[in-house]
Amino acid sequence: MRVVVGNSFSLNMLGGDATISCKRINKDEFIERIREAQELVSIIGHQGTADLVSAITGVTVEANRVNYSFLCDDVLLVVVLKGRIGEGVVMSQSEAERVGVDFWEVRKVD
Repeated sequence: MRVVVGNSFSLNMLGGDATISCKRINKDEFIERIREAQELVSIIGHQGTADLVSAITGVTVEANRVNYSFLCDDVLLVVVLKGRIGEGVVMSQSEAERVGVDFWEVRKVD
């Protein structure tokens, strides 16, 4: 099972019809899943968010702005900012911490 960490989720990631499970998880669950991942893939498109994930998990997570499509056993962990930021704003780790984040787990059920 691959653990994919990103800063957003889009239906385009599914590659067609699918049933998904979206579950809010707490910070400790997020940290545990990242630390225990046998294969960790980053699709985080913003350096500040990647830095924040690295800081809270103790695992180096690089920014990696790519298109992503689910593989059958992938678990997508999504870090979502709680606030809206301005157009074109690039947030630092400290700014992301100040806005706050939620953590989600997305799985493709079929």
